[in-house]
Amino acid sequence: MFGAKAGCSVKNLGLENVNIIGKDCVGGLLGDGAFVTIENCYVTGIVAGGDYVGGLAGFSGDSLNIFNSYTDVSVTGSDDIGGLVGCMYISSINNCYALGNVLGASYTGGLVGGWDVANTLKDSYYDKETNGQTDTGKGEGISSAEIREKMIAAGWKGSSSGGTTGGGTGTVQDILFQIGIHSNAESQIALNTSFALTNLDELRNIGLSDGNYFETIDNILASISAKQTEYGACQNRLESALEEINTHYENLLSSRSTLRDSDVAQESSAYIRNQILQQASATLLATANQTPAIALQLL
Repeated sequence: MFGAKAGCSVKNLGLENVNIIGKDCVGGLLGDGAFVTIENCYVTGIVAGGDYVGGLAGFSGDSLNIFNSYTDVSVTGSDDIGGLVGCMYISSINNCYALGNVLGASYTGGLVGGWDVANTLKDSYYDKETNGQTDTGKGEGISSAEIREKMIAAGWKGSSSGGTTGGGTGTVQDILFQIGIHSNAESQIALNTSFALTNLDELRNIGLSDGNYFETIDNILASISAKQTEYGACQNRLESALEEINTHYENLLSSRSTLRDSDVAQESSAYIRNQILQQASATLLATANQTPAIALQLL
């Protein structure tokens, strides 16, 4: 997606079914980068090139930091080939996964191809069942099932399809709507936006001789209806929450107006009281000034 970038960050981005063919420094998301942060991203599909080829990034000469990301990519190249990154220096990888086949001539790794001793690696794995590369690539090779378990435990709600050709379905996390003041389930609405009709292939070349085609169609329609019901239920809850928020808002405005009216009445009463006291003081002072004159008249 990006040929060369420096001093930037890419977050919360998924690229599905890519088909990228280049020469050198080729990656599904980034070809060549320095001082780049990649977080919560994934790539599925096919990436091919010459040297420095990776499923997520091709090459980084300095400070490529990757967090919570994965690839399900078929990666092919010559030298410095990796399922996640082709070659990297003075960089870091944390909580990342690489699935898919990796083919290269030299410096080829399931996770990373060319590796510098100044790099850091933590909690990152590659699928040893889809690629057997262990040359200079860092990261532990584990089974596909173990990777999927770790991905789900790390926060990915789904898992990619795996395989040697890439093209995984990606992982769409639940969307959480905060509708209350608390952080528990009662104050949140979760909506899973992922939807797939995996049995559509069964409708190909279907004919009248197939007595189960009505059942197949009914199953597909039932899947669509179930997802529609889920969306409708979420929409109803959101509308109900919105109405409740509007009611609270109106009550809050009414209470605020009442409080302000009370404050105005209190200040008005205090002002009138001060005026009365001022007038009474002036009257008493005037009377006191007249008293000596009255006494002189009597004399």
